[in-house]
Formats: sequence, structure tokens, C-alpha cells
Amino acid sequence: MATRKKATANKDRITKLQSRELEKGAHLREATVDEHVVDVPNGRLERVTKDDGQQYFRFPDSADPLDRGDVSLAYGDLLPVQQLARMDDEMRRSAANTVPTRLAAKLWQARTDDSVDDNPWEAGCREIGEYVKASDLKHWIRR
Repeated sequence: MATRKKATANKDRITKLQSRELEKGAHLREATVDEHVVDVPNGRLERVTKDDGQQYFRFPDSADPLDRGDVSLAYGDLLPVQQLARMDDEMRRSAANTVPTRLAAKLWQARTDDSVDDNPWEAGCREIGEYVKASDLKHWIRR
């Protein structure tokens, strides 16, 4: 009896956590979500297949904030520099009051956006996806 009560309490906690994450825009693996129990507005979830071949649930029309198929974060879980990088220049200027913060956001944006002047990022190897050389970064900041 006590075991059943504890298991039910844990399932309720997980369901509440999943509901909040889905509302924030996260994509959760289908195998871990009980779609009939999760409480989301209008009771609607969308099933999508990502680049890794796995099926995920998400709130309808909530795109992956990193535009990658293998990541399932909510926009609110992005690092501040990642959030700033998604803003246009005018919005970024009003949100970040220091030049170094704006430069960091523009540098992060350069990884995936061809409209940024030049891209100092280089492909890495093993566990390092990408990196920036200090000399390239120094030149990039001066520009």
C-alpha cells in the first residue's frame, strides 16, 4: 500500500513537471510522456519525429529554439547569450546594455547565421563541436 502511494505521488510530480516543460516549449521523448495524463492547455500535444529518429511530444507549433533536431530545450532554458542571439539588433540593444554582452550574442549568432559579417567558428573534433581561436576572436571584436 505504501509503495503504491509513493509511486502515485512520484508519477504526479513527473506529470506536473512535464506539463510545465511542455508549456515552456520543450520537446519531450514520446516514450517518457503519458499523453493522456499530462495537463496542457486545450489538452493538445503534437507528435514530431526529429533528426535522431525518435518521436517527441511538443506543444503545437512550438519550434525547437536551437533549430537542431537532437536538442529539446524550452526557450526559457537557453543560456542568456543564446536568447540574445535570437533577437534582432535593435531588440538586443535594448535588452543588453553593455557592448561585451552584445558582442557575445552576435558571436553566438555567427555560428548559424550567414548574415553576420564573418564567422570565426571552426569545426572541432571528438567531444568539441566548434571552437574559436583567440587570434580570430581578437580580430573579430576589433571589426
